[in-house]
Amino acid sequence: PQCPGCNSAARDKRHYKESFQRDHPKHKDEMTMDQVGMSDLNGTLGIGKYRYAIVFCKIAEDYWTFVPLKTLAFEESENAFRQFCSGAYGDDNLHKALVYCDAHSTLVQICDTYSLLRRHPPPGRPQANAVIERKVGIVLDGIRKTTVSAGLPNCFWPFAGHAFAVNDTLEQKGGELSSWERTLGKVTFRKFVFGQLVFFRPAPTIT
Repeated sequence: PQCPGCNSAARDKRHYKESFQRDHPKHKDEMTMDQVGMSDLNGTLGIGKYRYAIVFCKIAEDYWTFVPLKTLAFEESENAFRQFCSGAYGDDNLHKALVYCDAHSTLVQICDTYSLLRRHPPPGRPQANAVIERKVGIVLDGIRKTTVSAGLPNCFWPFAGHAFAVNDTLEQKGGELSSWERTLGKVTFRKFVFGQLVFFRPAPTIT
């Protein structure tokens, strides 16, 4: 505590906590997206032969979703992108979006197809796109949690990821509207726990 050098370093250290404010007007039309490989160490595919997933997030409302993919080809990712944006922006306002993503050819092609502005994090610095990297980490943890609590094997991750994303966006934090309500309007369906009231007959080989 008595060291002048240590005190000087602590005093001059830059602090970033709470420096990112989603409700700032500059983030109004910003979104981010990223792809993630979902196969485990044994190469297990998700039900439906899904191997990958893509995560989208509209930054201002913190509205996000998780979509399973069989490949990283343009057609699948573009279809998922279009469905997300039709709800998050509306078909008439998609041109306003500013997209943060890495330089994967599929993501670049999506932005070029819709003539959208895009920004890439520096090469080798995925943490520069911290919003989507955090969402990917959250959904991976959520899939592990929901499959374990439901007693289901890893191959159920396409269902678990989608259910977790929906439930997370429906959560009201601090008494405010949920990110789903801020983006898509009033919720007209019931929330459920993944695996709730689902019965299945085990295969003879595992009993």
